[in-house]
Amino acid sequence: MALNDMPEDLSHLIRQRGLAYLSKDGKWLIKGFVTPAMVEALRRELSELVSTEIAARLLGMSQAAMLTQIEAGALAPRLTVSSGDYLFDCGMLRSWRQLVAVNETGLLQGFGYRNNTALTLAEVAKRLKITLKTVFYIVQNGFLGTDPTSSAGRAGTAAAHILSVAAFEDVFVSIGQLAALAHTPQGALAIRLRNAGVAMVAMPPGLSRVYWRCDIGAFGLPLPNPGLVGVTNAAEDAVRPSPPGSR
Repeated sequence: MALNDMPEDLSHLIRQRGLAYLSKDGKWLIKGFVTPAMVEALRRELSELVSTEIAARLLGMSQAAMLTQIEAGALAPRLTVSSGDYLFDCGMLRSWRQLVAVNETGLLQGFGYRNNTALTLAEVAKRLKITLKTVFYIVQNGFLGTDPTSSAGRAGTAAAHILSVAAFEDVFVSIGQLAALAHTPQGALAIRLRNAGVAMVAMPPGLSRVYWRCDIGAFGLPLPNPGLVGVTNAAEDAVRPSPPGSR
């Protein structure tokens, strides 16, 4: 299928996500593994993206302040369009706004890692129960922001900002997380979800399956605590007095 027949923003997203190739005659074509369901999932993503101007209004901050957050890795733009403008996931923006309010109270100190700024990509993979290859992919495609100043990883390696990770968890959930909670093999659970028509985030083969939390909730499977709840619970545990005799 040629991308020329698609809207420009959808065509751009498909190319960015590595789901198309340039043919010998100079045409961009969708790769053979891309299904109509994957294209619909990409349309859904696009429908939930907003411009920098709208994102700034939603967050109640200036565009300059947003740029500072992007450079720090706390806020991740999903897509950069031909005009140079950023597009942001509306659901993750709402979560991020709540998380920033939590962070201002100091609760992120209780996130449970060795610092309160970032996680190594290996820690992200463990937390989200996805492969490291999948973590690299979602970082490269604007689902997570990386903190260039963090000491969480070794010198020269990327680390994901915890605000970005927590915002991701508020909107998405992996097959690994679902299988662990349901005590079901990932393959069997993936078949159930596919047969029920539950949409996955569109990615190339060989990466961990990721779903929208709201779809899984509607399907009736148990869900892990979202990022905001996980952060606040960890913080409360960190400051809660220990029972007598527990030490």
